[in-house]
Amino acid sequence: MKRNSDVKLSESLALHKNWVASAGKAGKQLVLEDADLSNFDLSNADLAEAFLPGVNLNNATLRQADLFGVNLASASLRQADLSEALLNKSNFDGAVLSKANLWRAKIIRASFVDADLHEADLREADLTKSNFSGANLEGAVLCGAKLEKTTLTGARLFRADLSGMHGLNHLAAEWIDVGAEDDSVILTGNEIQEWLNRAKKENSPKTPRAVFAVQHA
Repeated sequence: MKRNSDVKLSESLALHKNWVASAGKAGKQLVLEDADLSNFDLSNADLAEAFLPGVNLNNATLRQADLFGVNLASASLRQADLSEALLNKSNFDGAVLSKANLWRAKIIRASFVDADLHEADLREADLTKSNFSGANLEGAVLCGAKLEKTTLTGARLFRADLSGMHGLNHLAAEWIDVGAEDDSVILTGNEIQEWLNRAKKENSPKTPRAVFAVQHA
């Protein structure tokens, strides 16, 4: 027997799917600010452009879910399964994704910056074969994250904590931006690998994270 919360969520998801399909002319946008969805199975769910800031999705399953443009600012997704999910243009500002599984997830132009003084936390997350092209990771914490065959072309990494990351020798990146928002510093070719290798070793809290002497082109 389904719990009442399961039934209500199923109904809300159906309304949201109609809202997306009709470009807002039918159904209703999913709005669940600060809701508790921990341990829920939302595999293959259509959550595109849903408004979910502060939601608890710890240990939730969102495998192959559509989260295009979703707002998950300050949400908690500890150990959540987001493998092969669509996360393009999503908002994870200040969100916690420690030990989350983002294997082969599409995270193009998503945002992982500070929110309410909290940094986006991707500690020990599995980012293997994921695509972060154009993503904003300014100030994000990726300590111990797995980046085997991860794509970072065009990603912003200013102040990001990259200490202890795994798989740096197998990253795919045509260029990255390590400068401040109004002062871009573009790295290409061997510069990328050299900068990332130094960033991996940079773990002193007294030293500005991921800031090195890089000359402007």
